[in-house]
Amino acid sequence: MNLAGAWLVRAGGGLAVAFAGHRLPVPQGALAGHPGLGRFLDRQVILGLRPGSFEDAAFAPPGWPRLKAEARVTERLGSVVDVIFAVRTPPVEHGVVVAQFDLATKEPAGQDQEQAGGLESLWTARVNPHTSVRPGRAVELAVDTSAPYWFDPHSGQAIPRRPAGDRSGGA
Repeated sequence: MNLAGAWLVRAGGGLAVAFAGHRLPVPQGALAGHPGLGRFLDRQVILGLRPGSFEDAAFAPPGWPRLKAEARVTERLGSVVDVIFAVRTPPVEHGVVVAQFDLATKEPAGQDQEQAGGLESLWTARVNPHTSVRPGRAVELAVDTSAPYWFDPHSGQAIPRRPAGDRSGGA
């Protein structure tokens, strides 16, 4: 899971999530689909994007928002290529979130980056095996924003999705 501290903001009549100099639109149904997410409007939230939520823009469906990055590492895995790239944001260090996604963690996340003086996180994108991206090259990644994960930055707990078929109100 790729994690970043982000801001959920109003943008052009809708919502967007802003982090590390990027601004990605949030689907209209996000607030209805995640009861409790509304309380984070104009506040910080932890954004989670799975590697499969990315695609090389050359192969992405139309309409997916884009972000530019530099590939640090590419790993060809047969049916996909993992692209590791840096995002200029401090690593998410909440103990609950770290425990959920890195059970082997013994030290606080980001300690190595802090010692090295960097404020970046390494993210993974899982893209089409026909990509031409190579380490050290710029890549334009498209992002599927239809199902991001959201976490409370204070508790580290997930802001859950409304169960399928639940039509009750809630914000």
